[in-house]
Amino acid sequence: RGKPLTGNSLPGLSLDLRTHVQAGTLPKPTLWAEPGSMISQGSPVTLRCQGSRQVQEYRLYREKNPAYWVRQIQQELVKKGYFPIGFITSEHAGLGLGYRCQYYSHTHSSEPSDPLQLVVTGAYSKPTLSALPSPVVASGGNVTLQCVSQVAHDSFFLCKEGEDEHPQCLNSQPRTRGSSWAVFSVGPVSPSRRCRVSGQHQVG
Repeated sequence: RGKPLTGNSLPGLSLDLRTHVQAGTLPKPTLWAEPGSMISQGSPVTLRCQGSRQVQEYRLYREKNPAYWVRQIQQELVKKGYFPIGFITSEHAGLGLGYRCQYYSHTHSSEPSDPLQLVVTGAYSKPTLSALPSPVVASGGNVTLQCVSQVAHDSFFLCKEGEDEHPQCLNSQPRTRGSSWAVFSVGPVSPSRRCRVSGQHQVG
């Protein structure tokens, strides 16, 4: 009696400290994966979120399904925008399960980042990737890449490496759902650009 209620006064009671935070007024952060967004099953990967100098807190969330593993990360890492996964599985990825992050200052929150799609490889045999009509392409030109798999997939991903600081993956829906091939239009190409391809099934 006579004491003010706080978040620790009653079990299960929490106070929203962001009542006066203005949403979406800070520039959106950049979200990427190290060493990349296409990861072999069982390998470690770290999601990085980087905002402005006004950052007081970072938050990472996944579209459609909650990312419960984020709760187990040390807060010291979260405050710096580091979200490590020590042993990645298909539960961390999946078609349509993109990650986004936001950051907060004392009075404002940022726009959500662009979505980041994680692709876990190693569960199926490798698909083949070929260039159409020929693998010989002039630097700066465009090329069509065809991916063919021995197993039918719901979606195919082509990850470009070698140029961007944070490689991104292109998502191509197959000709029919559960198909074994898909095509990508890529360009402009350069000698330093490399591509990796993977197929994936719908999760959930």
